[in-house]
Parts: sequence; structure tokens; C-alpha cells
Amino acid sequence: MPSTLTLLEQTEGPASQQKIAQYIRDQIVSGRLDLGERLPTRTELKQHFSTTSATVQRAFDALIEQGFVSAEGRRGTFVSPHPPHLRRYGLVFPGRPNSAGEWDQFCLALGEEARRRETDAGKGLKFSQFFQVDERRHSEDYHRLIHEVHTHQLAGLIFSCYPYYLENTPLLRDRSLPMVTVTSRGSQIPMPAVVINYQSFYSQALAAAAEAGRKKIAVVCTERESAVHPISQFPEIASLGLTTKPYWTLPISFQSAATARTYVHLLMNPDQKVRPDALIVANDNFVPHALAGLEDAGIRVPDDVLVIAHANFPAESKSAIPLRRLGFDVRQVLEVLVSLIQKQQDSQKVPRLTTVEAKFEEL
Repeated sequence: MPSTLTLLEQTEGPASQQKIAQYIRDQIVSGRLDLGERLPTRTELKQHFSTTSATVQRAFDALIEQGFVSAEGRRGTFVSPHPPHLRRYGLVFPGRPNSAGEWDQFCLALGEEARRRETDAGKGLKFSQFFQVDERRHSEDYHRLIHEVHTHQLAGLIFSCYPYYLENTPLLRDRSLPMVTVTSRGSQIPMPAVVINYQSFYSQALAAAAEAGRKKIAVVCTERESAVHPISQFPEIASLGLTTKPYWTLPISFQSAATARTYVHLLMNPDQKVRPDALIVANDNFVPHALAGLEDAGIRVPDDVLVIAHANFPAESKSAIPLRRLGFDVRQVLEVLVSLIQKQQDSQKVPRLTTVEAKFEEL
């Protein structure tokens, strides 16, 4: 028999396809079978495991589908040079895209960037995306995630936001699998995190408004952002000679993004005695609705109001309205997330927090 069979322990009685697949998979994950190494033939495995040719073939089919091995005709079957436990990353989202459009644009951009990365020649990176992994834990993708973790099909997990809803599950308690999360808050996150620095977003937006000669600042933001980052408390308001009013901050729930149109129309209506001359739209889910509200009010951009709109880069297309886009580079975010997992795989020191700063769109 080939030397690789000496790595396999003899089993008692006929083995099922699941046990054969699991055993070979474990040998690959542990490194006892090297990348690119030729596996024993199906006949040899059939004899070794006291089973049938059909059972061995089904085990091989499962391993091929999962990416652990590749069949090369008469040359034999070989361990993949890029097996999933080294190069496939689980990208986990608490929600799911739907026809109503209630889907975080950051999550959409992150998922699209993951698909683009898979096409990069030579890198061998793969991403499995899991949706609606939430506190209910009954979705099909949740069970698929658990299965792929159990069968070593993932090199690590990337959470689009910290999964507090999984804290008491074996998935988070067992930290043998590298994990990293995206967050806008840096404190009390018990895993390496990429911090999206929204303070830098607001600071740069206020500085740009002042540079453009605007003084009166309004903000459309999420309810959470209005509480965590109230615009009136930013030092730039005073240091740059800017002003704002409590009712110029328009907090909107993510589920009610379309109400931004009505709020902005009301805020900028010509009947208002005092109107802002700069509008910061701090979440790109609200941008089209806020722009529609400006159009309803007959407001010209940027003559009447300077609009600084949040965006995730690379943006799909240039805006037809002359606004300024400020946001975060999803390419950079994903690059950092993957590198943090790779460092954990290599047992390197991993920073607890890695901050990504906002930047303006390159014109």
C-alpha cells in the first residue's frame, strides 16, 4: 500500500461515507496529509475501511465538493492546494436582503467585495456568506454555518457586526476557529475587531462644510448615531464657527429609511424662516430619500445646500447630483479582516482593535 495509508488508523467494521470523509478531512486539517499529496486509490481505501466502492466514491464526492481534494483522472486524487480550512472565510450577517430594500448598504458592499475577491487570480480565497444568523438561530444558513464549522470547511469567521446574539452558543465559546468582527464601537468586544470610525466621518464632514463657507449644519442619521455621536457635541462645531439646532438632527430608524424624504422636505421647505446650508447624510441607506426630499422642497445642490453623503467605496457609479461622498473603503475593511484571521491562523500577535478612517471620494 502507498505510504499515505500508514497515516490512517484501521477501523472496526465497515465505515460509512461520512466517517471516511471525516477521517480523511481530519488528516488534511491536522497536516498529516500534505497539500498536493496523492491519496490512496479508491480500491485501497475500500479494502482499508472494509466497505464498498460506492461508499468510498460518495465520500470522495463530498470531499471534492467541499474543496478538500481534487480528482485528476488516472493520475489519482490529491489534497487540494487551497483546502477550505485554510482559504475559505465565513462572512456572517444577522439579516437577509429582501425585495423591500431594507438591507444595510455596508453589508451589501462587503458581500459584493467578497465576491470580487474570489475572482482574483492566484489568491485562492473563497467566501461562504451566511444570512439571517440571528438570535432565533433557526434559519437554514445558521444550520449550514454550524455544519461548515463542524466539518472544518472554514478558515475563520467574519461577522458584519458583533454577534452578541450568539454569545452563549458553542459557536462563540469554542475559540479554536479564528474570528473577527466589524464594529463602530471599540469597547467590550471579546474578539479582534475592525472599528469603523464614524467620529472621523463627522469630523471630516464638518471640516469640509466649513471650508466650503457653510455655517448651518443639519444631519440625517440613524437613531443610534444621534445618541452616540450628537453633532452638537463635536468640538468642530465651536472651533470652526459652525451652528446647529436640536431639530436639525433627524434621527431615523433603519426600517423607516423612506421617512428621510418627508423629514428633509419639512426641514428645507421654503416656508422655514431659517434653513441649514449644509446637510450631512450619515447613512447611505438614507441618501436617495434625503435627496428626494431636497427635490420636493425645490432646493438646489450645492447652491442652496451643500450635501455630504455617506458612501461605501468603491461606489457603483458617480452621483448625478453634485454632492460630496464621504465614507469607508470596503476593500480596505475586508483586507484587514482577512489579515487578522490569517494572523490568528499563524499564531501571530493580533491587535484587539484596528481602526479604519473615513475618506472622501476621489474626484
